[in-house]
Amino acid sequence: MNNAAFALLVLAAGYIAARRSLIWRPHIFRSDGHALYFLVVVTAIAVAAFSSLALHEIERIPHLGSFIQSCLDRLLKAFGAGKVSLSLGSIALVSVAASFLLAWILNVPLVECRTLRGALLMRLSCLSELEEFLWATTARQLPVMLTMSSSKVYVGFAIDASTTRGEREWVRLEPFLSGYRDEKQGFEPVTDYTWLHTGTADPNQRPIEDFDILLPADEIRSVHAFDLPTYLTKFKQSEPFEGPLQQERTPRETAPKATKAERFYVAYVAGIFTLPVASFFFGLLGLAIWLLLTFLCARASMLEEVEPGSAGS
Repeated sequence: MNNAAFALLVLAAGYIAARRSLIWRPHIFRSDGHALYFLVVVTAIAVAAFSSLALHEIERIPHLGSFIQSCLDRLLKAFGAGKVSLSLGSIALVSVAASFLLAWILNVPLVECRTLRGALLMRLSCLSELEEFLWATTARQLPVMLTMSSSKVYVGFAIDASTTRGEREWVRLEPFLSGYRDEKQGFEPVTDYTWLHTGTADPNQRPIEDFDILLPADEIRSVHAFDLPTYLTKFKQSEPFEGPLQQERTPRETAPKATKAERFYVAYVAGIFTLPVASFFFGLLGLAIWLLLTFLCARASMLEEVEPGSAGS
């Protein structure tokens, strides 16, 4: 094995870390060419730097450090690595192990706090506009109304957008109502699925998942949040509309500020990657304090929740 092979192993570690990350995974599947290459290279550099410093600190531990280094040297020599390549080879091997460990550690707050994950995915432009909208409505537990090109209308709760593949091709819906648009584009409900959500269904019958509807994303003509009380009181009126034709528009934030959860998560990520640095400069006591602060940032990032709002359609 030579330095080129070890460099490829470091790049593989970068790809593994990005591939297993809940934040960078969408970019991996939706990027190609230079964008994908640079994403992997940047991730590989970060993982290799972390692994190099971590390995240096581990080697300073009496007995354990020398044992681990001896095992790495014997493994590399078995594959024909020379003395000059042992250092890079050790970093490459540790990088592969660290890529799995770092991805798992950094994913913990994202798994525990779905709203944090959705906020970061949208802030980093990992999702399409449709997926962002479905993330936001699902987080607020709001149904959505989807109008298809065939004028068929479905109302229901959107199941989480999958970020493990490319751009969404299908939308999975837990149905609430279905119907169609009439000649005046008014919504005419036909099938009522509300019994699925009220607990009145026979528990011995089929589970609610069997009633999920898959809709092709490329045939969706419009999608918006749907609130049944608002729809009945504001839109389903027997009298003609007599309100003002012009009304001042409520201003909306086009670039919302980062939430506390996002800031704490960024601090958590920075704390994880700088753990070896804290150990290098401040010793065991500094490492312990840094670990405590990093843990507190992780816990704080999982406490933030999106405040529920109301929307109509």
